[in-house]
Amino acid sequence: MADPVSVDAEVTLGPRARARRDSIALHTLSCVRENGWDATTIDHIVVAAGASRRTFFNYFKTKADAFWYAAQMGQADLLAQVRSAGATSDPWGAVVTAQVSWAHQVEKRGRQGLQALIEMIDSVDELNRSVPVHELLWVDEVSHVLTAPDHSPQARAATRAAASSFNEARNQVTRLWAREEIDDLAEAMDDVLSALSRGAQQAAASLA
Repeated sequence: MADPVSVDAEVTLGPRARARRDSIALHTLSCVRENGWDATTIDHIVVAAGASRRTFFNYFKTKADAFWYAAQMGQADLLAQVRSAGATSDPWGAVVTAQVSWAHQVEKRGRQGLQALIEMIDSVDELNRSVPVHELLWVDEVSHVLTAPDHSPQARAATRAAASSFNEARNQVTRLWAREEIDDLAEAMDDVLSALSRGAQQAAASLA
């Protein structure tokens, strides 16, 4: 798979060009969700986006590039939502880091890895809708929270508990995937979401 295209790695584009690039990326994500990875072609994407193949290749080398870019756009949007709600730290940082790490472990499996990434994006959307912002404050950058002297022992303990619960679920899913025992990716991601929810509840209780 091609390397992810960074949302932050802006080239010199005007507002209209940026809007066109973002539209193509988002239509890529929509087409993949609707039709599946294998059935989605660049022709499908450009028709949905009202663009030409030439325009597509002005911004992306492959379908995977456009997909990764759309995924990163979604994560950036979620982070912006949390920040605008008044969070003073980076509560989505550890979640995004863990997701990317897990995605890299499965992306080598090609089409199935991309399907897993789609499920991850969907699960983040669900988490964003179901977990109040104040319960996500445990998701600070783990290394900073565990070492910063201005964080209380309770905050550090809460972060450790939350990170541990997520890592346990992620590792379990990865082990099952390695043995090819996962038949339902959605069910597997539900396990990860449940672990995230448990971690958030433990953290909220510790900080109460």
